Amino acid sequence: MSTFLRLALHLAPAAVLASALTPTSARGDQDDGGPWSRGHVSIGLGAGVSGSRDVTIIGAAIQGSYFVANGVALGAEVDETYLAWRPVIRSKYPHFADTIPSSVLRVTPTLRLVPLRSPHFSPFILAGAGPTFLNHNGGTLAHWIAMPGVMIAMGPRAFLSLGVRFTDDHPPSRCTDAFTYKTVDGTMLEIEGFCGFSWSPRIGLSFAF
Repeated sequence: MSTFLRLALHLAPAAVLASALTPTSARGDQDDGGPWSRGHVSIGLGAGVSGSRDVTIIGAAIQGSYFVANGVALGAEVDETYLAWRPVIRSKYPHFADTIPSSVLRVTPTLRLVPLRSPHFSPFILAGAGPTFLNHNGGTLAHWIAMPGVMIAMGPRAFLSLGVRFTDDHPPSRCTDAFTYKTVDGTMLEIEGFCGFSWSPRIGLSFAF
């Protein structure tokens, strides 16, 4: 597991996408939802966990954005995912872990909308698309993400982030090829739980500058 993923899991042990926001006292444009106003910057660090029959998926992300207008932020997210293949599949196929991708890096330009702005409780929608890089010669894919959620103030500089994250990879055939393993007897084994549409809950903490 990479140093980045270890650090992210240590700092944010739950499933999370976080956004750190400037405090309301820093408002300069008189918008009621100060932390979400034009000119403010947000950064965040988070983690998430999901899984299937064959694999546990552990992800960590760092995100930053700039509010170009009240309630509208442009930014980027770098997300690293570690695929922990279960012992039963490792023992059945000894060279499996050296062939199938075990690390996935996603880089995503994002758009965040905060339609109802409040210093205490604000729903948001996060969306974006970008490239996905697979190790073990898995190649490069494209992906999109969408996440509705809410930010709840826990203090002047801390926020709780709750949401549900949806994602998909394209083209489907390239993803399927990367996660297909040829056994010693020539059988093609397609690994489930990574390719295609998926969703997972997210919860975490955000901190202001």
